[in-house]
Amino acid sequence: MKKLVMTVAVLACAASFVSAQVTSVNIVGYNKTTQAGLTLVSVDFDYDATGVTPEAVYGSTLPVGSKIYTYTPGVGYATAEYVDSFGSQFWTATPELGGMGAHWVETSGTPVSIYSGEVNTAGSVTNTLVAGLQLTSWPYPTEVTLSTMGIVPEVGDKVYTYTPGVGYSTSEYVDSFGSQFWTADPTIKV
Repeated sequence: MKKLVMTVAVLACAASFVSAQVTSVNIVGYNKTTQAGLTLVSVDFDYDATGVTPEAVYGSTLPVGSKIYTYTPGVGYATAEYVDSFGSQFWTATPELGGMGAHWVETSGTPVSIYSGEVNTAGSVTNTLVAGLQLTSWPYPTEVTLSTMGIVPEVGDKVYTYTPGVGYSTSEYVDSFGSQFWTADPTIKV
């Protein structure tokens, strides 16, 4: 009997060592938005296959009356509003917020919106930019400078960054006496 108990104890101990070696490749993170007014936002996390809609990202964390503006190159802006109708709150539209895009969030009150998800762990991500104006984002939930993003620019390309309460700043890719460079190197925030 002692031999059987000892064998079971050794097997249980071995099983715990084996299970301790299991690791996860999933990295999760979160972003907290507390800015009132107009804010430029991107969803830097992988969501499930049901789509990255305002309901999936924000749910009911934004105040009633909040608006989301999405931009489609060549088409223009579309608006989704968080409304209250007879005690039921919902979004008036379900634009896609994920991928490499960005969107505007406008609130009248101070939101406390925390959204989270699985961090993209790919070593590199390709974001195809079309000619003209568009809203794009960095695919990772980290700050990065324009010069370290790996963009392959052409002379005349411009990047506009927006700081709430301050406005836009512009960086243009220029050629000066055979040397090509960005006129500014802004930090792209999460």
